[in-house]
Amino acid sequence: MGIEVIHMPRVDTTANFERHRIVEPSACVPNSFRTQDIGRPGFSKRIACISKKTKKWITQSLLIAHAEPREMKRRLRKQASALRSRSKRR
Repeated sequence: MGIEVIHMPRVDTTANFERHRIVEPSACVPNSFRTQDIGRPGFSKRIACISKKTKKWITQSLLIAHAEPREMKRRLRKQASALRSRSKRR
C-alpha cells in the first residue's frame, strides 16, 4: 500500500492562506509536522512531515498567502499540482 494521496486537488481557504494538500495527514508520522517559509518570511509556507511508508521527509501541503504577488501564486499552484502528480505515482 502506497502513500495515501488525494486524487482531486483539495484546496482549503482560510483568512490568510490557500492550503493545497498533497497527501493526507494520516500518511505522516504523528508529531513530525514542520512549517517552513517558502521565499519571503510570513508569506507562503510548506508543511513537511515524515512519511509513514518511506520514513523520509515529504511535502504534506503548501500554504499560499493571499498577499502573494499574482505571478508567485501561479508558480506555487503549478508546483503543488506537480507534487500531487508525483505523489500519485508512488
